[in-house]
Amino acid sequence: MNRVGQRGERGAASLLVSAAVALAMVITAVGLLAGVFAAAQRDAANAADLAALSGASVYSRGGSACEVAARIAAENGAHLASCRVSGDSFDFVVAVSVDHRLALPLGLAPTVRASAEAGRLEPLQ
Repeated sequence: MNRVGQRGERGAASLLVSAAVALAMVITAVGLLAGVFAAAQRDAANAADLAALSGASVYSRGGSACEVAARIAAENGAHLASCRVSGDSFDFVVAVSVDHRLALPLGLAPTVRASAEAGRLEPLQ
């Protein structure tokens, strides 16, 4: 009871459903990857903030800001990429930049970077 012209359409629905499922899987994977990158960026920003604040706290008491910043960054899963202290012992800024490496499937390991500054500056009168 096949109609004329419909013989070549057998299995077309299966192909369309398969394509739709594949597209849904790709969209889901991209969404998950975006979420992983957003979380990694947040973690890097938190590590940079903590490193800068800790470095500034130690520097205000005469310690080595960059040594402490590197240790705090490492404790938070990041690597201190740069550290700069500017100013004097009273008015100063500790600026840090940290790298946070992601571990993704297939051996991919991209890096996200975040920066932060902390210190003590007198307000301008």
